[in-house]
Amino acid sequence: METRDEYVEKFTVQLKEWNAKIDKLAIRAKKTADGTKIELSKQMELLRQKRVEFNEKFQHMKEADSEAFKSLVEGTHKAWEDLKQTYQAANKKLKQE
Repeated sequence: METRDEYVEKFTVQLKEWNAKIDKLAIRAKKTADGTKIELSKQMELLRQKRVEFNEKFQHMKEADSEAFKSLVEGTHKAWEDLKQTYQAANKKLKQE
């Protein structure tokens, strides 16, 4: 199992990378045709929600004591996976455009 500092560093780096990817995806989504833009708008909103959920879990994990930290790691990983899957779905939809 990774240490708290390793988890925090790993997620911090990954979150910066994903924020950049999400921002680029949002720019590309704005340039799509109107019909697709509506669907992508919904997916981008879901993606933003997943990012907020992850950030909340990540902040709780960073601030938790050592006992709570262990239990929060799993939830943070799940939120991370949800964020990745939502991004991939939106990116796939955009590529179909």
